[in-house]
Amino acid sequence: MRAASATVDPQEIERFAAHAEAWWDPEGSFRPLHRLNPVRLDYIRQHLTAHFGRSVSSLRPFDGLTLLDIGCGGG
Repeated sequence: MRAASATVDPQEIERFAAHAEAWWDPEGSFRPLHRLNPVRLDYIRQHLTAHFGRSVSSLRPFDGLTLLDIGCGGG
């Protein structure tokens, strides 16, 4: 069996690490992504509740489900 090789690019890690502090500042250079996030989450909620037959007005419509969001838009 062949040993797994790493797919992490150290230069990519450095590039994103350099933006880490700004990423969390809602008024910083990533402000457009912060402003878009509520719209994005509403879209996801609407479609997932419809797909899984859940109530969109429920406070916890995804109880019992395991979900993975892989599209933050930051990189």
